[in-house]
Amino acid sequence: RQILACKCVCRMSSSDPCRQDEVCILVGEPFVSYVLDHQPQFCRRVTPEEAVEILRSTDEEGCLHAAFFKDIAGGRFYAICNCCSCCCVAIKSHRFAGVPFLGHSGLEPVFDAQKCNACSRCVKACHFEALSLERKEGPLRLDREACMGCGSCRSACPQGAVELVEAPGRPTPLRLEKLLAAK
Repeated sequence: RQILACKCVCRMSSSDPCRQDEVCILVGEPFVSYVLDHQPQFCRRVTPEEAVEILRSTDEEGCLHAAFFKDIAGGRFYAICNCCSCCCVAIKSHRFAGVPFLGHSGLEPVFDAQKCNACSRCVKACHFEALSLERKEGPLRLDREACMGCGSCRSACPQGAVELVEAPGRPTPLRLEKLLAAK
């Protein structure tokens, strides 16, 4: 098994972390061995099913799922951070300090006006304050510059009114199928 569940550094450094702390996932070598050799107290090996359960539970909690890549390792994917706006150093750095810690996903939300009931759950779920409601009945407004295409709005929508589509002028989206095929 070359998957680790690790304690979230953001939550460990927070004076009042809001959720479970074992939410970061490391995948593959040499990353797994390196962390086990140097920081074994912060992680444990997990099965693929356990990793998927971490992703599912953090998605239900409204967390941002950020994939990390190592340029020095040929741009290879190595980690998924599953954190929240109130604890995540990357989100705070991006939003409040203008540090480009996170890259755009290459996707953006499109809202189905027929399905949307203007419940504002998507607005509350947005980690980047890119969504707003003009009035109680809608319509939703998307700030394309603030939106990072993370999909938290789609996950939060009980009506299934949010679809993610390729965002014009943004990077090509990373497709999970391509990552899995590269194994």
